[in-house]
Amino acid sequence: PQPAPNASLGIYALRRDPITDSIWGTGAEGTIWKHDGAAWHVKESGLEYLLHDIWAHGDTVAAVGELGSLMISTDGMTNATASTWPSIPDLHGVWGPDADTVYAVGEDGTVLRWLEGSWKEAWTLGGQTLYGIDGEGQDSVWVVGAMGGLYFYNGVDWLQLDTGGVKTLRTVRALGAGRALVAGDDGT
Repeated sequence: PQPAPNASLGIYALRRDPITDSIWGTGAEGTIWKHDGAAWHVKESGLEYLLHDIWAHGDTVAAVGELGSLMISTDGMTNATASTWPSIPDLHGVWGPDADTVYAVGEDGTVLRWLEGSWKEAWTLGGQTLYGIDGEGQDSVWVVGAMGGLYFYNGVDWLQLDTGGVKTLRTVRALGAGRALVAGDDGT
């Protein structure tokens, strides 16, 4: 594909929408891009801060970033609701099992959940910064963070898993059958 417009601002996250097969990207100054298979299109997020992550499922698109920045759209980015979560300096990861439930993770072990049209503080995991989130459904959610933090939500409880390390884990991808791939600092 051709380079994204305004890509000189930096692209911080890319995510494929499994429903539409579009590619979504985030960057500085609240920039969001969508590649529809033919070309890149800039989308208005309503935010002015760096966006660390993006997630899309059909018409629902969510992005998170600096200073507790949150953006969600349920109509394919025709209209977007932008806000900040005042008690959280940064949000780093976003993912959802479907178009109706979306999770955001960030500083101080915070997990926010978009449910029934609003963001709510749902859980606090370990008190360390959380960086990545992925999953396979409502009962299979993985979160990674600082100090080797690895957490799994089974639909009822969050389990903290022992990674045997203290390096920060920054990204996670669910592989199915209760397995996930994680990566982090210093080749972790």
